[in-house]
Amino acid sequence: MKDLDILFIGAVMNYDGSTGSLANYIRKKGKWMAPFQYIYDQHRELFTSEADACVYDIPNLSICELVDYLKRHGELEFHIIWHFDYHKEEILEIFRTRPPKIIAVSSTLAFFPEYLKSCIHWLNTHKPAETRVAVGGKWLYANFSQFGPSNKFEKTLTEVDADYYVINRYGQETLRLLLAAHKTGDTAAIRDLPNLAYRRSLDLGQPTTATHAGADYIINPVITEAHEQGKYLVDFHNIGERFLGDIVHVRTASSCPFHCRFCTFPALAGEYVAFGLDLVIAQLKQLKSLGVKKLFFIDDTFNVPLKRFEELLDRMIAENLELEWVSFFRAQYSTAEVVKKMRDAGCRMVFCGIESGNDEILKAMNKRVTVADFERGFDFLHRAGITIAASYFIGYPGETHQTAMDTLRLLNDPRIAFSRGSVFYYDPNAPVGAMAEEYGLSGNGAEWRHNTMSSREAAQIHLEIVDKIQNVNVQISDGAGWSVFHLYSKGLSIERLQTLYTEFNTIQKEQIQGAGRTALSQYRVFGKKRKEEA
Repeated sequence: MKDLDILFIGAVMNYDGSTGSLANYIRKKGKWMAPFQYIYDQHRELFTSEADACVYDIPNLSICELVDYLKRHGELEFHIIWHFDYHKEEILEIFRTRPPKIIAVSSTLAFFPEYLKSCIHWLNTHKPAETRVAVGGKWLYANFSQFGPSNKFEKTLTEVDADYYVINRYGQETLRLLLAAHKTGDTAAIRDLPNLAYRRSLDLGQPTTATHAGADYIINPVITEAHEQGKYLVDFHNIGERFLGDIVHVRTASSCPFHCRFCTFPALAGEYVAFGLDLVIAQLKQLKSLGVKKLFFIDDTFNVPLKRFEELLDRMIAENLELEWVSFFRAQYSTAEVVKKMRDAGCRMVFCGIESGNDEILKAMNKRVTVADFERGFDFLHRAGITIAASYFIGYPGETHQTAMDTLRLLNDPRIAFSRGSVFYYDPNAPVGAMAEEYGLSGNGAEWRHNTMSSREAAQIHLEIVDKIQNVNVQISDGAGWSVFHLYSKGLSIERLQTLYTEFNTIQKEQIQGAGRTALSQYRVFGKKRKEEA
Protein backbone atom coordinates (compact mmCIF):
# COMPACT_ATOMS: atom_id res chain seq x y z
CA MET A 1 0.00 0.00 0.00
CA LYS A 2 1.11 3.56 -0.72
CA ASP A 3 2.19 5.91 2.02
CA LEU A 4 -0.57 8.26 3.13
CA ASP A 5 -0.83 11.81 1.92
CA ILE A 6 -2.86 12.75 4.94
CA LEU A 7 -4.18 11.26 8.18
CA PHE A 8 -7.28 12.98 9.55
CA ILE A 9 -8.05 12.99 13.27
CA GLY A 10 -11.55 14.04 14.36
CA ALA A 11 -12.62 14.05 18.01
CA VAL A 12 -9.96 14.69 20.63
CA MET A 13 -11.49 13.69 23.94
CA ASN A 14 -10.71 11.70 27.03
CA TYR A 15 -12.84 10.41 29.85
CA ASP A 16 -10.45 10.25 32.79
CA GLY A 17 -12.32 12.97 34.67
CA SER A 18 -9.35 15.35 34.59
CA THR A 19 -11.66 18.03 33.19
CA GLY A 20 -15.23 18.23 34.43
CA SER A 21 -16.85 17.30 37.70
CA LEU A 22 -19.44 15.23 39.47
CA ALA A 23 -21.91 17.14 37.28
CA ASN A 24 -20.53 15.05 34.41
CA TYR A 25 -19.05 11.85 35.82
CA ILE A 26 -19.32 9.31 38.61
CA ARG A 27 -16.62 7.42 40.44
CA LYS A 28 -16.82 3.66 39.96
CA LYS A 29 -14.24 0.89 40.26
CA GLY A 30 -11.60 3.44 41.23
CA LYS A 31 -11.95 5.58 38.11
CA TRP A 32 -14.05 8.33 36.60
CA MET A 33 -16.84 7.11 34.36
CA ALA A 34 -19.03 8.94 31.84
CA PRO A 35 -22.61 7.75 31.23
CA PHE A 36 -21.89 5.99 27.92
CA GLN A 37 -19.13 4.01 29.65
CA TYR A 38 -21.57 2.99 32.37
CA ILE A 39 -24.08 1.90 29.72
CA TYR A 40 -21.41 0.05 27.75
CA ASP A 41 -20.51 -1.80 30.95
CA GLN A 42 -24.15 -2.90 31.31
CA HIS A 43 -24.66 -3.93 27.65
CA ARG A 44 -21.35 -5.05 26.19
CA GLU A 45 -23.17 -7.49 23.94
CA LEU A 46 -24.44 -4.59 21.78
CA PHE A 47 -21.04 -3.06 21.07
CA THR A 48 -17.81 -4.13 19.43
CA SER A 49 -15.83 -2.03 21.93
CA GLU A 50 -16.18 0.91 24.32
CA ALA A 51 -15.37 3.16 21.36
CA ASP A 52 -18.42 1.77 19.57
CA ALA A 53 -20.57 3.14 22.40
CA CYS A 54 -19.08 6.63 22.11
CA VAL A 55 -20.97 9.20 20.04
CA TYR A 56 -17.71 10.84 18.94
CA ASP A 57 -16.37 7.71 17.25
CA ILE A 58 -18.59 8.22 14.21
CA PRO A 59 -18.20 10.29 11.01
CA ASN A 60 -18.29 14.03 11.61
CA LEU A 61 -19.19 16.29 8.76
CA SER A 62 -16.23 18.67 8.90
CA ILE A 63 -13.75 15.86 8.17
CA CYS A 64 -16.03 14.47 5.45
CA GLU A 65 -16.15 17.90 3.79
CA LEU A 66 -12.34 18.16 3.82
CA VAL A 67 -11.85 14.69 2.33
CA ASP A 68 -14.48 15.34 -0.33
CA TYR A 69 -12.90 18.68 -1.30
CA LEU A 70 -9.40 17.21 -1.58
CA LYS A 71 -10.60 14.24 -3.63
CA ARG A 72 -12.51 16.53 -6.01
CA HIS A 73 -9.18 18.23 -6.72
CA GLY A 74 -6.92 15.23 -7.28
CA GLU A 75 -5.72 11.84 -6.14
CA LEU A 76 -5.62 11.36 -2.39
CA GLU A 77 -4.29 8.61 -0.16
CA PHE A 78 -6.01 9.21 3.16
CA HIS A 79 -7.09 7.58 6.39
CA ILE A 80 -9.54 8.82 9.02
CA ILE A 81 -9.43 8.35 12.78
CA TRP A 82 -12.76 9.58 14.08
CA HIS A 83 -11.73 9.47 17.76
CA PHE A 84 -8.08 9.93 18.71
CA ASP A 85 -8.10 8.52 22.23
CA TYR A 86 -9.64 5.18 21.27
CA HIS A 87 -7.38 4.45 18.30
CA LYS A 88 -3.80 5.13 19.31
CA GLU A 89 -2.64 1.61 18.40
CA GLU A 90 -4.14 2.03 14.94
CA ILE A 91 -2.30 5.33 14.55
CA LEU A 92 1.00 3.73 15.59
CA GLU A 93 0.48 1.00 12.98
CA ILE A 94 -0.12 3.67 10.33
CA PHE A 95 3.10 5.42 11.36
CA ARG A 96 4.97 2.13 10.92
CA THR A 97 3.43 1.04 7.63
CA ARG A 98 2.00 4.08 5.79
CA PRO A 99 3.64 7.21 7.24
CA PRO A 100 1.57 10.28 6.29
CA LYS A 101 2.95 13.52 4.94
CA ILE A 102 0.52 15.50 7.08
CA ILE A 103 -1.62 14.71 10.11
CA ALA A 104 -4.66 17.02 10.06
CA VAL A 105 -6.21 17.42 13.53
CA SER A 106 -9.59 19.09 14.00
CA SER A 107 -9.98 21.33 17.05
CA THR A 108 -13.77 21.45 16.65
CA LEU A 109 -14.36 18.43 18.89
CA ALA A 110 -11.58 19.23 21.34
CA PHE A 111 -13.86 20.70 24.00
CA PHE A 112 -11.05 21.59 26.38
CA PRO A 113 -7.65 22.91 25.23
CA GLU A 114 -5.93 20.32 27.40
CA TYR A 115 -7.33 17.55 25.19
CA LEU A 116 -5.84 19.12 22.08
CA LYS A 117 -2.47 19.81 23.71
CA SER A 118 -2.27 16.24 24.97
CA CYS A 119 -3.09 14.87 21.50
CA ILE A 120 -0.46 16.98 19.72
CA HIS A 121 2.17 16.08 22.33
CA TRP A 122 1.46 12.38 21.76
CA LEU A 123 1.63 12.77 17.99
CA ASN A 124 4.88 14.73 18.17
CA THR A 125 6.35 12.02 20.37
CA HIS A 126 5.38 9.07 18.15
CA LYS A 127 5.14 10.33 14.56
CA PRO A 128 7.84 9.80 11.91
CA ALA A 129 10.30 12.69 11.86
CA GLU A 130 9.29 13.85 8.37
CA THR A 131 5.54 13.92 9.12
CA ARG A 132 4.06 17.34 9.89
CA VAL A 133 1.11 18.05 12.20
CA ALA A 134 -1.52 20.61 11.16
CA VAL A 135 -4.38 21.88 13.34
CA GLY A 136 -7.54 23.61 12.13
CA GLY A 137 -11.18 23.86 13.13
CA LYS A 138 -13.60 25.93 15.14
CA TRP A 139 -11.66 26.28 18.41
CA LEU A 140 -8.59 27.58 16.59
CA TYR A 141 -10.58 30.01 14.44
CA ALA A 142 -12.48 31.29 17.48
CA ASN A 143 -9.19 32.00 19.26
CA PHE A 144 -7.87 33.90 16.26
CA SER A 145 -11.14 35.85 15.99
CA GLN A 146 -10.68 36.93 19.60
CA PHE A 147 -6.95 37.72 19.70
CA GLY A 148 -5.91 38.27 16.06
CA PRO A 149 -2.29 37.90 14.87
CA SER A 150 -0.84 38.77 18.27
CA ASN A 151 1.64 37.60 20.87
CA LYS A 152 -1.29 36.21 22.86
CA PHE A 153 -2.49 34.12 19.92
CA GLU A 154 1.06 32.97 19.23
CA LYS A 155 1.28 31.82 22.85
CA THR A 156 -1.73 29.58 22.20
CA LEU A 157 -0.02 28.12 19.12
CA THR A 158 3.15 27.50 21.10
CA GLU A 159 1.26 25.73 23.87
CA VAL A 160 -0.52 23.43 21.41
CA ASP A 161 2.80 22.86 19.57
CA ALA A 162 1.71 21.84 16.06
CA ASP A 163 3.78 22.51 12.93
CA TYR A 164 0.99 24.23 10.99
CA TYR A 165 -2.29 25.96 11.83
CA VAL A 166 -5.00 26.45 9.21
CA ILE A 167 -6.82 29.59 10.34
CA ASN A 168 -10.02 29.95 8.35
CA ARG A 169 -13.75 29.37 8.63
CA TYR A 170 -13.45 26.55 6.07
CA GLY A 171 -9.75 25.95 5.41
CA GLN A 172 -10.29 23.53 2.54
CA GLU A 173 -8.24 25.34 -0.10
CA THR A 174 -5.49 26.22 2.36
CA LEU A 175 -5.15 22.57 3.35
CA ARG A 176 -5.13 21.53 -0.32
CA LEU A 177 -2.28 23.91 -1.13
CA LEU A 178 -0.35 22.89 1.98
CA LEU A 179 -0.66 19.22 1.08
CA ALA A 180 0.25 19.89 -2.56
CA ALA A 181 3.46 21.60 -1.46
CA HIS A 182 4.41 18.56 0.60
CA LYS A 183 3.52 16.13 -2.20
CA THR A 184 5.72 17.99 -4.71
CA GLY A 185 8.45 18.78 -2.22
CA ASP A 186 8.05 22.52 -2.84
CA THR A 187 7.78 23.48 0.81
CA ALA A 188 8.97 27.01 0.00
CA ALA A 189 5.48 27.55 -1.44
CA ILE A 190 4.18 27.33 2.11
CA ARG A 191 6.05 30.42 3.26
CA ASP A 192 3.47 33.00 2.15
CA LEU A 193 0.38 30.79 2.04
CA PRO A 194 -2.63 32.78 3.34
CA ASN A 195 -4.64 31.48 6.29
CA LEU A 196 -1.62 29.61 7.63
CA ALA A 197 0.60 29.89 10.68
CA TYR A 198 3.72 27.76 10.76
CA ARG A 199 6.56 26.92 13.07
CA ARG A 200 9.51 29.26 12.54
CA SER A 201 11.97 26.40 13.08
CA LEU A 202 10.74 24.74 9.86
CA ASP A 203 13.06 27.26 8.18
CA LEU A 204 10.90 27.92 5.12
CA GLY A 205 12.67 31.16 4.30
CA GLN A 206 11.95 34.81 4.98
CA PRO A 207 8.19 35.54 4.84
CA THR A 208 7.12 38.54 2.78
CA THR A 209 3.47 38.95 3.79
CA ALA A 210 3.34 37.82 7.44
CA THR A 211 1.07 39.77 9.78
CA HIS A 212 2.96 38.44 12.81
CA ALA A 213 6.51 37.09 12.94
CA GLY A 214 7.07 35.86 16.45
CA ALA A 215 9.81 33.91 18.14
CA ASP A 216 8.04 30.58 17.57
CA TYR A 217 5.48 31.05 14.79
CA ILE A 218 4.93 33.00 11.59
CA ILE A 219 1.30 34.03 11.06
CA ASN A 220 0.29 34.85 7.49
CA PRO A 221 -2.69 37.02 6.50
CA VAL A 222 -6.09 35.47 7.20
CA ILE A 223 -8.39 36.15 4.25
CA THR A 224 -11.84 35.02 3.19
CA GLU A 225 -11.52 31.68 1.45
CA ALA A 226 -13.72 31.19 -1.61
CA HIS A 227 -16.30 28.53 -0.82
CA GLU A 228 -19.12 27.32 -3.03
CA GLN A 229 -21.42 26.85 -0.08
CA GLY A 230 -24.52 24.91 -1.08
CA LYS A 231 -23.62 24.51 -4.78
CA TYR A 232 -22.69 20.92 -4.08
CA LEU A 233 -22.89 18.70 -1.01
CA VAL A 234 -20.48 16.04 0.17
CA ASP A 235 -20.18 13.08 -2.19
CA PHE A 236 -20.00 10.34 0.42
CA HIS A 237 -18.61 7.92 -2.18
CA ASN A 238 -15.41 9.94 -1.74
CA ILE A 239 -15.40 8.99 1.94
CA GLY A 240 -16.21 5.34 1.32
CA GLU A 241 -18.19 2.74 3.23
CA ARG A 242 -15.07 1.77 5.18
CA PHE A 243 -15.18 5.03 7.11
CA LEU A 244 -18.94 5.64 7.17
CA GLY A 245 -20.70 2.98 9.19
CA ASP A 246 -24.47 3.20 9.60
CA ILE A 247 -24.81 6.60 11.29
CA VAL A 248 -23.51 9.96 10.01
CA HIS A 249 -23.83 13.72 10.42
CA VAL A 250 -25.52 15.73 7.64
CA ARG A 251 -26.88 19.24 7.27
CA THR A 252 -29.26 21.04 4.94
CA ALA A 253 -28.00 24.57 5.66
CA SER A 254 -24.94 26.33 7.00
CA SER A 255 -24.67 28.79 9.87
CA CYS A 256 -27.71 30.19 11.70
CA PRO A 257 -30.15 33.04 10.90
CA PHE A 258 -30.67 33.81 14.60
CA HIS A 259 -28.45 36.01 16.77
CA CYS A 260 -28.74 34.80 20.35
CA ARG A 261 -26.55 37.06 22.47
CA PHE A 262 -24.59 34.28 24.16
CA CYS A 263 -23.64 32.55 20.90
CA THR A 264 -20.67 33.12 18.57
CA PHE A 265 -21.71 30.53 15.99
CA PRO A 266 -23.26 32.87 13.35
CA ALA A 267 -20.13 35.05 13.37
CA LEU A 268 -17.78 32.07 13.15
CA ALA A 269 -19.83 30.11 10.61
CA GLY A 270 -20.51 33.02 8.26
CA GLU A 271 -23.57 33.79 6.17
CA TYR A 272 -26.62 31.58 6.57
CA VAL A 273 -27.16 29.51 3.42
CA ALA A 274 -30.02 27.03 2.93
CA PHE A 275 -29.08 24.27 0.48
CA GLY A 276 -31.28 23.31 -2.45
CA LEU A 277 -33.67 20.50 -1.56
CA ASP A 278 -32.84 18.57 -4.74
CA LEU A 279 -29.23 18.35 -3.51
CA VAL A 280 -30.33 17.37 -0.02
CA ILE A 281 -32.63 14.57 -1.20
CA ALA A 282 -29.97 13.25 -3.60
CA GLN A 283 -27.48 13.09 -0.74
CA LEU A 284 -29.92 11.29 1.56
CA LYS A 285 -30.64 8.72 -1.16
CA GLN A 286 -26.90 8.23 -1.65
CA LEU A 287 -26.38 7.65 2.07
CA LYS A 288 -29.15 5.07 2.12
CA SER A 289 -27.46 3.25 -0.80
CA LEU A 290 -24.21 3.22 1.21
CA GLY A 291 -25.86 1.42 4.12
CA VAL A 292 -26.49 4.39 6.40
CA LYS A 293 -29.54 3.90 8.61
CA LYS A 294 -29.45 6.79 11.10
CA LEU A 295 -28.78 10.51 10.69
CA PHE A 296 -27.79 13.42 12.89
CA PHE A 297 -29.12 16.56 11.19
CA ILE A 298 -26.73 19.15 12.63
CA ASP A 299 -28.46 22.27 11.24
CA ASP A 300 -28.75 24.79 14.07
CA THR A 301 -32.24 25.75 12.87
CA PHE A 302 -33.45 22.66 11.04
CA ASN A 303 -37.16 23.56 11.13
CA VAL A 304 -36.64 27.19 10.05
CA PRO A 305 -38.03 28.47 7.72
CA LEU A 306 -41.08 26.34 8.36
CA LYS A 307 -42.33 26.25 4.74
CA ARG A 308 -39.00 24.88 3.44
CA PHE A 309 -38.85 22.40 6.32
CA GLU A 310 -42.32 21.06 5.54
CA GLU A 311 -41.41 20.67 1.87
CA LEU A 312 -38.32 18.69 2.85
CA LEU A 313 -40.40 16.42 5.08
CA ASP A 314 -42.92 15.83 2.27
CA ARG A 315 -40.13 14.82 -0.08
CA MET A 316 -38.48 12.53 2.47
CA ILE A 317 -41.81 10.78 3.02
CA ALA A 318 -42.43 10.48 -0.74
CA GLU A 319 -38.97 8.92 -1.25
CA ASN A 320 -39.65 6.35 1.49
CA LEU A 321 -36.07 6.76 2.70
CA GLU A 322 -36.58 4.74 5.90
CA LEU A 323 -33.86 6.73 7.67
CA GLU A 324 -34.30 7.47 11.37
CA TRP A 325 -32.98 10.81 12.53
CA VAL A 326 -32.51 13.37 15.26
CA SER A 327 -32.25 17.15 14.91
CA PHE A 328 -32.31 20.46 16.71
CA PHE A 329 -35.81 21.92 16.99
CA ARG A 330 -37.13 25.43 17.60
CA ALA A 331 -40.45 24.99 19.37
CA GLN A 332 -41.87 28.36 18.31
CA TYR A 333 -41.72 27.31 14.64
CA SER A 334 -43.99 24.27 14.65
CA THR A 335 -47.52 23.05 14.12
CA ALA A 336 -49.19 19.79 15.02
CA GLU A 337 -49.36 18.85 11.33
CA VAL A 338 -45.67 19.50 10.66
CA VAL A 339 -44.56 17.60 13.76
CA LYS A 340 -46.63 14.59 12.67
CA LYS A 341 -44.85 14.74 9.30
CA MET A 342 -41.53 14.77 11.17
CA ARG A 343 -42.44 11.46 12.76
CA ASP A 344 -43.57 10.02 9.41
CA ALA A 345 -40.29 11.17 7.81
CA GLY A 346 -38.21 9.29 10.38
CA CYS A 347 -37.69 11.73 13.26
CA ARG A 348 -37.35 9.88 16.55
CA MET A 349 -35.85 12.55 18.78
CA VAL A 350 -35.24 16.31 18.91
CA PHE A 351 -33.02 18.64 20.91
CA CYS A 352 -34.73 21.77 22.16
CA GLY A 353 -32.33 24.48 23.27
CA ILE A 354 -34.52 26.08 25.89
CA GLU A 355 -31.52 27.66 27.67
CA SER A 356 -33.81 29.19 30.33
CA GLY A 357 -37.30 28.76 31.73
CA ASN A 358 -37.71 32.44 32.52
CA ASP A 359 -39.21 34.80 29.95
CA GLU A 360 -37.12 37.80 31.05
CA ILE A 361 -33.87 35.86 30.69
CA LEU A 362 -35.00 34.51 27.30
CA LYS A 363 -35.71 38.08 26.17
CA ALA A 364 -32.30 39.23 27.41
CA MET A 365 -30.70 36.38 25.44
CA ASN A 366 -32.59 37.47 22.27
CA LYS A 367 -33.93 33.90 21.96
CA ARG A 368 -37.18 35.14 20.35
CA VAL A 369 -39.21 32.53 22.20
CA THR A 370 -41.34 32.29 25.34
CA VAL A 371 -41.96 29.55 27.87
CA ALA A 372 -45.48 29.22 26.43
CA ASP A 373 -43.95 28.55 22.99
CA PHE A 374 -41.84 25.76 24.47
CA GLU A 375 -44.83 24.18 26.17
CA ARG A 376 -46.91 24.27 22.98
CA GLY A 377 -44.07 22.68 20.99
CA PHE A 378 -43.58 20.02 23.66
CA ASP A 379 -47.24 19.11 23.34
CA PHE A 380 -47.00 18.65 19.55
CA LEU A 381 -43.88 16.49 19.90
CA HIS A 382 -45.24 14.38 22.73
CA ARG A 383 -48.47 13.66 20.85
CA ALA A 384 -46.46 12.61 17.78
CA GLY A 385 -44.33 10.20 19.80
CA ILE A 386 -41.06 12.10 19.31
CA THR A 387 -38.64 12.00 22.24
CA ILE A 388 -37.71 15.41 23.65
CA ALA A 389 -34.26 16.29 24.97
CA ALA A 390 -33.89 19.81 26.37
CA SER A 391 -30.69 21.76 26.96
CA TYR A 392 -30.18 24.70 29.30
CA PHE A 393 -27.46 26.67 31.01
CA ILE A 394 -27.22 28.61 34.23
CA GLY A 395 -25.71 32.04 34.74
CA TYR A 396 -26.55 34.33 31.82
CA PRO A 397 -26.35 38.00 32.91
CA GLY A 398 -29.44 38.80 34.94
CA GLU A 399 -29.75 35.22 36.22
CA THR A 400 -30.67 34.77 39.87
CA HIS A 401 -31.44 31.74 41.95
CA GLN A 402 -35.13 32.42 41.33
CA THR A 403 -34.83 32.55 37.53
CA ALA A 404 -32.78 29.35 37.63
CA MET A 405 -35.56 27.67 39.61
CA ASP A 406 -37.96 28.75 36.83
CA THR A 407 -35.72 26.78 34.48
CA LEU A 408 -35.92 23.78 36.80
CA ARG A 409 -39.72 23.99 36.75
CA LEU A 410 -39.76 23.94 32.94
CA LEU A 411 -37.26 21.07 32.83
CA ASN A 412 -39.54 19.05 35.09
CA ASP A 413 -42.28 19.12 32.44
CA PRO A 414 -43.19 15.41 32.18
CA ARG A 415 -43.09 15.57 28.37
CA ILE A 416 -39.31 16.12 28.48
CA ALA A 417 -37.54 12.75 28.49
CA PHE A 418 -33.93 13.93 28.77
CA SER A 419 -32.18 17.16 29.67
CA ARG A 420 -28.62 18.35 29.85
CA GLY A 421 -27.21 21.46 31.42
CA SER A 422 -24.09 23.50 31.83
CA VAL A 423 -22.90 26.83 33.15
CA PHE A 424 -22.84 30.01 31.02
CA TYR A 425 -19.61 30.24 29.04
CA TYR A 426 -18.58 33.83 28.43
CA ASP A 427 -16.99 34.47 25.07
CA PRO A 428 -16.28 38.21 24.64
CA ASN A 429 -16.78 37.73 20.88
CA ALA A 430 -20.45 36.88 21.47
CA PRO A 431 -22.96 39.75 21.21
CA VAL A 432 -23.26 39.83 25.00
CA GLY A 433 -19.65 41.01 25.08
CA ALA A 434 -20.77 44.38 23.74
CA MET A 435 -23.08 44.66 26.77
CA ALA A 436 -20.42 43.81 29.36
CA GLU A 437 -20.44 47.25 30.98
CA GLU A 438 -24.24 47.25 31.29
CA TYR A 439 -24.18 43.83 32.97
CA GLY A 440 -21.01 44.34 34.99
CA LEU A 441 -19.71 41.31 33.11
CA SER A 442 -16.03 40.45 33.45
CA GLY A 443 -13.81 37.41 33.06
CA ASN A 444 -13.58 34.92 30.22
CA GLY A 445 -14.72 31.42 29.38
CA ALA A 446 -15.77 29.40 32.42
CA GLU A 447 -14.57 32.00 34.94
CA TRP A 448 -16.71 35.15 35.10
CA ARG A 449 -18.94 37.35 37.21
CA HIS A 450 -21.66 39.91 36.56
CA ASN A 451 -24.11 42.04 38.52
CA THR A 452 -26.31 39.16 39.67
CA MET A 453 -24.08 36.06 39.80
CA SER A 454 -20.58 34.60 39.58
CA SER A 455 -19.53 31.47 37.73
CA ARG A 456 -18.96 29.78 41.08
CA GLU A 457 -22.52 30.55 42.20
CA ALA A 458 -23.85 29.31 38.84
CA ALA A 459 -21.93 26.06 39.26
CA GLN A 460 -23.48 25.56 42.70
CA ILE A 461 -26.98 26.15 41.29
CA HIS A 462 -26.29 23.73 38.44
CA LEU A 463 -25.40 21.03 40.96
CA GLU A 464 -28.64 21.85 42.80
CA ILE A 465 -30.63 21.41 39.58
CA VAL A 466 -28.87 18.12 38.83
CA ASP A 467 -29.98 16.96 42.28
CA LYS A 468 -33.60 18.14 41.91
CA ILE A 469 -34.37 17.42 38.27
CA GLN A 470 -37.12 14.83 37.77
CA ASN A 471 -36.51 13.80 34.18
CA VAL A 472 -33.36 12.04 33.00
CA ASN A 473 -30.25 14.21 33.21
CA VAL A 474 -27.75 13.66 30.41
CA GLN A 475 -24.25 14.84 31.23
CA ILE A 476 -22.35 17.15 28.91
CA SER A 477 -19.41 14.72 29.07
CA ASP A 478 -21.63 12.28 27.22
CA GLY A 479 -22.01 14.27 24.03
CA ALA A 480 -24.56 16.75 25.32
CA GLY A 481 -27.49 14.43 24.59
CA TRP A 482 -26.40 13.25 21.14
CA SER A 483 -25.24 10.12 22.88
CA VAL A 484 -28.83 9.11 23.63
CA PHE A 485 -29.69 8.81 19.95
CA HIS A 486 -26.35 7.13 19.22
CA LEU A 487 -27.00 4.47 21.87
CA TYR A 488 -30.56 4.09 20.56
CA SER A 489 -29.06 3.39 17.12
CA LYS A 490 -27.08 0.54 18.68
CA GLY A 491 -30.23 -1.25 19.79
CA LEU A 492 -31.19 0.22 23.16
CA SER A 493 -34.78 1.43 23.47
CA ILE A 494 -35.53 4.94 24.73
CA GLU A 495 -37.19 3.39 27.78
CA ARG A 496 -34.11 1.29 28.57
CA LEU A 497 -31.87 4.32 28.12
CA GLN A 498 -34.01 6.30 30.54
CA THR A 499 -33.58 3.52 33.08
CA LEU A 500 -29.80 3.36 32.60
CA TYR A 501 -29.32 7.12 32.77
CA THR A 502 -31.54 7.21 35.87
CA GLU A 503 -29.30 4.61 37.52
CA PHE A 504 -26.28 6.73 36.63
CA ASN A 505 -27.98 9.88 37.94
CA THR A 506 -28.84 8.19 41.24
CA ILE A 507 -25.20 7.29 41.79
CA GLN A 508 -24.20 10.78 40.72
CA LYS A 509 -26.57 12.50 43.16
CA GLU A 510 -25.36 10.32 46.02
CA GLN A 511 -21.76 11.19 45.21
CA ILE A 512 -22.51 14.92 44.92
CA GLN A 513 -24.18 14.85 48.32
CA GLY A 514 -21.34 12.78 49.76
CA ALA A 515 -18.71 15.13 48.37
CA GLY A 516 -20.34 18.11 50.05
CA ARG A 517 -18.35 21.29 49.57
CA THR A 518 -15.63 19.51 47.59
CA ALA A 519 -18.12 18.83 44.77
CA LEU A 520 -18.02 22.51 43.84
CA SER A 521 -14.25 22.80 44.14
CA GLN A 522 -13.83 20.18 41.42
CA TYR A 523 -16.54 21.60 39.16
CA ARG A 524 -14.09 22.99 36.63
CA VAL A 525 -10.47 21.92 36.44
CA PHE A 526 -8.66 23.53 33.51
CA GLY A 527 -5.07 22.63 32.76
CA LYS A 528 -4.59 20.56 35.90
CA LYS A 529 -5.05 16.90 36.67
CA ARG A 530 -7.56 16.33 39.44
CA LYS A 531 -6.36 14.21 42.31
CA GLU A 532 -7.78 10.73 41.95
CA GLU A 533 -10.25 9.78 44.64
CA ALA A 534 -10.74 6.29 45.93
